[in-house]
Amino acid sequence: MEVEINNTRIKYEDGKVSSYIKKGNSKVFKWFHLEGGINNGYIVIGINKKNYLYSRVMYKIYNPEWDIEDTSMNNYIDHKDGNTLNNNIDNLQKKTHQQNCWNQVRAKGYCWNKSKNKYQAQICVNNEIKHLGHFDNETDARNAYLEAKKIHHKIS
Repeated sequence: MEVEINNTRIKYEDGKVSSYIKKGNSKVFKWFHLEGGINNGYIVIGINKKNYLYSRVMYKIYNPEWDIEDTSMNNYIDHKDGNTLNNNIDNLQKKTHQQNCWNQVRAKGYCWNKSKNKYQAQICVNNEIKHLGHFDNETDARNAYLEAKKIHHKIS
């Protein structure tokens, strides 16, 4: 499978991403395997002197019409299982920034409210915090959040 990214031919074969570039000062072009490094928990690879998230490169390879350069809030690549190192195409999906945030495992949906001496549940919907109530125990607060999540955070 081949695509063009940043004016460079890229191919994915045998589980490796390679670029077709000139070798040294010669006029000979060859395929070179691109090594990735870890940055903030994501694999990053350089293509023609520009860094790209490996997940975006993999998504582009399988979706050639998709615009890898579009970094808008409506063009995120989400890891379904939450593992940023799992860049298998079956684990990647295009989402909005908001939908991507909904998939974060660390969001518990409640906190301790000192002034009320209770747990306070809340959920973010369309960049607004919705108050879900105050609860005597963590379990009830968490359940209120999970029920609201079913309604407001529908991920396809």
